[in-house]
Amino acid sequence: MSKLGDDYTTSMNIVPDVMPFTCQWILSVLNKAISKTVSSMDSYEFSDAASTVYSWWQFQLCDVFIEAVKPYFSSNDPKFASARKFAQDSLWVCLDNGLRLLHPFMSFVTEELWQRLPPARDCSRKESIMISDYPSVVQCWTNERVEYEMDLVESTVKSLRSLSSLMPAKERHERVYLHPMIRDAHGRKISKSLGNVIDPLEVINGISLEGLNKRLEEGNLDPSELVIAKEGQKKDFPNGIAECGADALRFALVTYTAQFKLGDDYTTSMNIVPDVMPFTCQWILSVLNKAISKTVSSMDSYEFSDAASTVYSWWQFQLCDVFIEAVKPYFSSNDPKFASARKFAQDSLWVCLDNGLRLLHPFMSFVTEELWQRLPPARDCSRKESIMISDYPSVVQCWTNERVEYEMDLVESTVKSLRSLSSLMPAKERHERRPAFVLCRTDAVAEIISSHELEIFTFATLSSLKLCFHSGNGRTGESLIRLQGVLNVEAEREKLRKKMEEIRKQKKHLTQITTASGYQDKVPPRIHEENVAKLLSLMQELLSFEQASQHLERDIAAEQESH
Repeated sequence: MSKLGDDYTTSMNIVPDVMPFTCQWILSVLNKAISKTVSSMDSYEFSDAASTVYSWWQFQLCDVFIEAVKPYFSSNDPKFASARKFAQDSLWVCLDNGLRLLHPFMSFVTEELWQRLPPARDCSRKESIMISDYPSVVQCWTNERVEYEMDLVESTVKSLRSLSSLMPAKERHERVYLHPMIRDAHGRKISKSLGNVIDPLEVINGISLEGLNKRLEEGNLDPSELVIAKEGQKKDFPNGIAECGADALRFALVTYTAQFKLGDDYTTSMNIVPDVMPFTCQWILSVLNKAISKTVSSMDSYEFSDAASTVYSWWQFQLCDVFIEAVKPYFSSNDPKFASARKFAQDSLWVCLDNGLRLLHPFMSFVTEELWQRLPPARDCSRKESIMISDYPSVVQCWTNERVEYEMDLVESTVKSLRSLSSLMPAKERHERRPAFVLCRTDAVAEIISSHELEIFTFATLSSLKLCFHSGNGRTGESLIRLQGVLNVEAEREKLRKKMEEIRKQKKHLTQITTASGYQDKVPPRIHEENVAKLLSLMQELLSFEQASQHLERDIAAEQESH
C-alpha cells in the first residue's frame, strides 16, 4: 500500500489512452486475466482459474508493473507528476480487482487487504469483499498493440539479463546500446523460418557451402522452404564464407607499417610541437584532431555507425592513402636533408597509431589490442597495461591547423587532376614519370604549389613540375601533362565521347524517373535520397570527363603550337 500513500483517494474514471505505456499494459493484461479466470470458473476448471490469478499477480503485477513504475516515485521530478498519479490509479484498480479475483481461493487474506484499500471517492463500496461483485471485463482496457510492445521489451530485457549474468558482478555494464534489426543482403529480417541465419562463429572461423547446407538440413524447415533456402545460400555464398577472424584483416598493412617505418630501436617522445614539423606531419595531426572530435561526439550521441565511418575514413583515406605515401621519400634514402623530417615523421606516425588504435578499439578490440601492444612505449611517460583500460583519445587544440588543411586540399586537387590526365594514357605508360605543368591564376596559389612540390611529385609520379602564371577569372589552378607521342588522339577522343554519352543517358533516365508524376508521393524517402545521390554522382562524373576532354584538347593544341 506504500505506493498509494496514506492520503491517496482514487477515481473510478479510468481512461487508459492518456496513461503511460506501463499503466495501459497492466490494465490490458488484467482484462485478459479476468476473462480467463471467469471462463475457467464457469466451466469448473478451478485449477486453471487459480493458476491464471497467481500468474497475473506474480509475473505481471509484481515482477513487471511494480518495478516499471518505481522511477515515478524515486524522486520528486515534476516531469513524473502526472505519471505518478496515473500509476497510483492503475495500482488501485489492480489491487481492487486482483483481490476480488483471488478471494475464492484465499478468503481471509483478501478480506483483510481489501478492507485496507482506500475507497473510491466517486462511488460506494460494499461492506465486505465477500458480497462485492466478481470482476468483469472492461472492453476499453484491452490493447493488443501495447501488449505486443511489452512482449518485445520483456524479450529484450531477458536477453540482456542473460548476457549480464555471464559477466563478473563488478564488470556488468550500467548502460547497454540496442542496435536496429539485422537484415540479410536482400533486406529480409534474419529468421530461422527463412533459413538466412548466419552464426557469428561461421564468420569468424569460416564455413563451406556444404556446411551451410548441412546446418539448414539439421533445422526444422519445411522441405519446400529448405530448397529455397539452399538456393539462397548458393547465390549469396557460392564458395561458402571465408575465415574472417574476430576482427577484419584489412589492418595487416598497418602492422607492417608499424614495424618498418618506426624501426625496432625507435622510441618516441610525447612532446609533440606541430609548428616545427614538416607540412605533412602538421596536416595528419590536424585531421586526426578532427577525427577524434567527430568520433567522440558520435559515440556520445550513440551514432555508432557515424563513429565507425569517421575512424575508417581517417585510417584509409588520410593516414594510409596520403600520409604514409607522403613520408616515403624521407625513408627511401639516407639523404642528410631528410634526417629531421624522418624523426618528425616517426613521431607523427607513432601518435597516429596510438590514437588511431584507441579510436578503433571499441569496434575491433582484438586486432587493436595486438597492434597496440607492439607499439614501442613513449620514453617520458607511463602507459597502461592494455588498450582496453587506456583513456579514449581527446582533442589537442594545438594540433588543429586550418591553413595546413586548406593547402593539402589544394595539393590533393592538383594531384587528382594530374592522375586523371595520366589515366588517359595507354596502360603500359601510365606509371612512367612525365613532365607536368600547373597553370596558377594567383600568386598565393603559385606559392602553395611551389612549396609543396615534393608532395605533388610523390603522389603524381612526375619527372618535373613547371608553374605557369595566368591572370584572370576561373579556377585557382589547372594541371597539364606532356602527352606528345603517347596518345592515339582520335581513339582517346572517341573513348571520352562514348563515356560521356553513356553517362548522359543514365542521367536522363534517372531525371525522368525523379520528375515523373506522383514520384514524390509513391517513392519511400530512402529511395528518393538514393536517387538524388546517384544523380549528383552522375553529374560529378560527367563534369570530370568533360574536364578531361578539355585538358586533352588543350594539351594537344599546346603541343601543335610548340612545333
